[in-house]
Amino acid sequence: MRFGGGIVIAVAVLSLLGVVGCGGGGSQTSTTNAAASSKEGTDSETTLTKQEWVDKANEICHDASERKVDKMAAFQKAHGFNSGEPSQHEREAVNTAVILPNVQERIDALGALPVPPGEEAKIRAILRSMERGIQEAEAHPENLAIPKQPIPFAESEHLAGAYGLLFCGMP
Repeated sequence: MRFGGGIVIAVAVLSLLGVVGCGGGGSQTSTTNAAASSKEGTDSETTLTKQEWVDKANEICHDASERKVDKMAAFQKAHGFNSGEPSQHEREAVNTAVILPNVQERIDALGALPVPPGEEAKIRAILRSMERGIQEAEAHPENLAIPKQPIPFAESEHLAGAYGLLFCGMP
């Protein structure tokens, strides 16, 4: 993750949410290409091994996580959020405008990957728990802004982590 004046709030919000992003700034093209490659893979390969699926999924989610950090910084700058401790309103605004659409983007990209034989139920459970996380965060934005019980993405973080996914189940 790059650190700089404009990223300070993003780091603070990520810390508050328990979200960790790594690597340099991403670009829209990298995940779009990864998603396109995955989509193209369905034409030439009908199956992936579990490890191949996990590797592709981690690449998709890592790229999405990098884009999320960049979009958070841009959103905060555009809306004049200060570099101090974000307010409840600021956290909820970032979650609504950046975090939840980013989770939906990951769900869509993961759902486009060919599913390894015998892994359908586990992958479906991960994707459904991510969708439930979005629904819970939309219904109770305060629970994601300042993690309260129930934490909207706790189940998806657990399921994705147990499956070997590093950035996919978290907001």
